[in-house]
Amino acid sequence: VALPVLGALAIVPLWRVSPTEGTGERVDGIGALLVAFAASGMVLLLQSPSSGVVTASVGAVLLVVGAPLLALRVRLRPHGFLPREIVTNTTVLRSAFAAAAVPASWFALLLGVPLAAASWGWSPLDTGTLLVPGAIIGFLSPVVASRLLGRIGPRRTLAVACPTAVIALLVAATGALLQSPALLVAAVLLVNCAFGIGQPAMLSSVGAAVRADQRGVALGIATLLFLTGASVGAALVGGLAGVIGVAGALGVLVVLPLAGLTVLLLGGPDRVAVEEPVPA
Repeated sequence: VALPVLGALAIVPLWRVSPTEGTGERVDGIGALLVAFAASGMVLLLQSPSSGVVTASVGAVLLVVGAPLLALRVRLRPHGFLPREIVTNTTVLRSAFAAAAVPASWFALLLGVPLAAASWGWSPLDTGTLLVPGAIIGFLSPVVASRLLGRIGPRRTLAVACPTAVIALLVAATGALLQSPALLVAAVLLVNCAFGIGQPAMLSSVGAAVRADQRGVALGIATLLFLTGASVGAALVGGLAGVIGVAGALGVLVVLPLAGLTVLLLGGPDRVAVEEPVPA
């Protein structure tokens, strides 16, 4: 938990080499707050089966209040925290939604695998060792992702990542049910593969769908949805594991990458941004 804090040390040098100072516009604080309300409400509701009535009530209030007000905010302030032109871009939404199912599966396993191992009486050290092989994928995924993007494009690469996440969840659910460490290791390897190609595919797809002046905001929104998917995955496993077991919770999670794959297969053609000519 403490190690990611070291990332804060990189803020100053990154700030110094940043290629731009931004537009100078004020941040839409109200829009950002409403996004936080709606997202937090959804996550709390998903956790409520094991967290109780209070969590469910708080989550419901945040979601019911935050979501409509956020939609109204986008309508009244089209260039605010969630610019209307970007949140109505079908390629951005489709890519971000499909990609969000991948970290949902990944974080579900990051919580589900330790829960399963703990139920077998494993120590934290044993459980951590079980997760180590998945780190190997981190060294290989950039090369694989680059080749896939070059050969089949971002949309089809995402279409590969989603079923890979489905298989990972099914393997993990089977491993939890049969108490098989080998299956859990295989599941973690598979979901890391899906994550390693899914995230760059989303960034590539979203980047190509908007103009250069919108790219930073579009990528920020897509990343927000991507990480919200991670929260949803962890919340679902945390909320359902105590009710239907770890294997059952991971099985339910299969719905998310299947939905992402469906959106990719049934959606219309990807939008490609056309840059306006720069005046002489």
